[in-house]
Amino acid sequence: MNASAPERRSGSRRHCRHRRFIDAQVETGRHAISSEVVREALRRNERGIEAEQAAIDALFAMAEKSEAGEATGDYIDIRDQAHPDDVMQQTLNDAVKRGRASQHR
Repeated sequence: MNASAPERRSGSRRHCRHRRFIDAQVETGRHAISSEVVREALRRNERGIEAEQAAIDALFAMAEKSEAGEATGDYIDIRDQAHPDDVMQQTLNDAVKRGRASQHR
């Protein structure tokens, strides 16, 4: 038995599932033709990747700024001001907003 056969069957099931989704989008009138469904999916994926990269870039910038501030003693201890998860979430939200704003330029 070919070791890659189950992988191909699995891929075929995914293809059928995607085909059914695309057909349903056209049948309900959301899109006129199947290629519009694929184009929208690609645009959404691209925006998601760009937002993810913006969040990563913001985290790296924040880490660099933090390291520089720590080295010079110029920092604020956020433990007394907010829960670190809240600070991180706000930073990520800001990064996503910046990513969206850069798409409209």
